[in-house]
This record gives sequence, C-alpha cells and structure tokens, in this order.
Amino acid sequence: MELIKKFFTEHDHFAQHTGIELLRVEAGKAWAKMEIQACHMNGAKTVHLSEVIGDVPGMALRGISKEFPWPGSRCGWLEVFNKDKHPRFERYVKSLINAKMLEVCSTSLPQYSIPRIMGDPRYIDHLNRRKKMFEQAQTLLPG
Repeated sequence: MELIKKFFTEHDHFAQHTGIELLRVEAGKAWAKMEIQACHMNGAKTVHLSEVIGDVPGMALRGISKEFPWPGSRCGWLEVFNKDKHPRFERYVKSLINAKMLEVCSTSLPQYSIPRIMGDPRYIDHLNRRKKMFEQAQTLLPG
C-alpha cells in the first residue's frame, strides 16, 4: 500500500494538480479523497463547434435529451461541418447518413419543437436553474 501511495503521490500529476489523496488500496480497488472546489464546478462557458472549427472537417452529435425532457424519446442528429474538405470524411458522413436511413423512428416532431422551446424567453432561466441544481447536488455527494 505505501509503495503504491508513494508512486501515486509522486508521479500522478493530475492527482497533484487536483489535490486527490489516495486513502486505501486493496486488490483491484482504491479509495481516494478530493475536496470539491469552485474550480471543479461546471462554470465554464461552452461554445458550439461551428464557432471554432474553421475549415476543418468535423461533426457534432446533438440531441434534446440533455436540453429538455421529451418523454420516451431519444432524439438526436448529426451536425456535419466542412464535409467537402476531405473526400474520405465525405464518404464517411455519407455512410452514416445512409445507415441512419434504415432507422424507423422519426426525429422531425421533436426537432420542430426546438425553436419554440429554446426561443422562449424563459429557456435561459430554465438552463440556469438546472445548472444550479446540479451544482448543489455535487455538494451533497459523500466526501
């Protein structure tokens, strides 16, 4: 245990940076402790991939399940950027879209609802309340 703890303490830079302390080690298990600080909370601003991707081919997997409840639905889609910039990427995207066409469920109705829901003036307040709720829940985790 002490040898593992020494190695962890001296060589794990992530643990050093975040203040993780190794408490106990058993065969196949380890217990550690980390004090949750403000810098660990989800206070970072996110940006859409389209704001940073430039001319690079890429895709974002998007969905509404994390944004607002849609009972019984797993509504998601691909947003593809710059597919014409690389032939292999363009073929890959075409294969994904062709495979998606084999699915029997439709995401049209939930997608049509997105502008009305996300465009509602109350939507930002809803997201801020959810963010606060999750931040408060983190402080309730056993430490």
